[in-house]
Amino acid sequence: MRFIACLLFLLLSIFPSWAQTDSVQLQNSIVGKSHFVYRLIRQEYITNENDFFLDAKIDTVYLHFHKLNSNDTQVVYRLQYAQNDNPSSLKIVDSWIPGDTAELILAFSRAGSVEKLVNWKRFRDALASSFSRQVQAGLMSGEEFEEKRLTLNQEPIVRRLVAEDIQYAFHLSGDTLLLGAEYLRVKPVRSPFTGEDYYLRGNLVGEAIVGTRSVLIKASNRAESEEKQWLMQECRDYLSSKGGQDGAPLTELKGVGLNSEQEFYYAPSDSLFYRIQLSDVLVINNQSRGNIRQWDLWDVYE
Repeated sequence: MRFIACLLFLLLSIFPSWAQTDSVQLQNSIVGKSHFVYRLIRQEYITNENDFFLDAKIDTVYLHFHKLNSNDTQVVYRLQYAQNDNPSSLKIVDSWIPGDTAELILAFSRAGSVEKLVNWKRFRDALASSFSRQVQAGLMSGEEFEEKRLTLNQEPIVRRLVAEDIQYAFHLSGDTLLLGAEYLRVKPVRSPFTGEDYYLRGNLVGEAIVGTRSVLIKASNRAESEEKQWLMQECRDYLSSKGGQDGAPLTELKGVGLNSEQEFYYAPSDSLFYRIQLSDVLVINNQSRGNIRQWDLWDVYE
């Protein structure tokens, strides 16, 4: 079963094909500051085979990281999602739990990567309660509930369910990158049909942005032929279940693909990631369904 087995990508090997390269140490200087803010723009879209937009949604939220405490190895922050960027009068938005404004308490390493969701049990209990209601409604069996309950009793799994983008946005912090080198890697990407992981092969490359002192790190992972066959079967099963429920005709499947791409803009002189873009695209019969999340560093308070 393709289930959650790792949280970060795996660097497999480096194949240099250049005469001379520079290395960049990706330290994250904002970790340790009293408060920093990222603006997050989220876009969802559907395009047809001619790349015409059939539907598009966009919204903006501000991520406020408030420092709570620190020690020699970690810095702990409270994360709040807000409609505005004013720290003195935040308009808090609901979290992923409907009607709730639960805050994430996150422990960062000194280098800037996310190491732990401190209040993970609060989210574990909320998820378990949701599954229990599904059992009562006949939407989930007791055996499925017990399996999910045992799975949720692990902090890394709950952290990924609750804060996957946050963890991934900061996961390069502390690494050293050779500009011009191509890193082969494997990244876990969830199936949109089953929620289980595909470990998609891909690469990561860093390059200096001409005319600036910034570095652009680009990464891409795409489903290959074997994964595409599995995805097609999952999609076929999903469409069959929907057709069986409402009598809708089944769509003839010609191809299913899944892509994940990321861009990280890093300023070595200031030691910070000032823009991060995460993009996931599902393709069914040349029709694309995209989910783009763009993080822009908005403000930093000493």
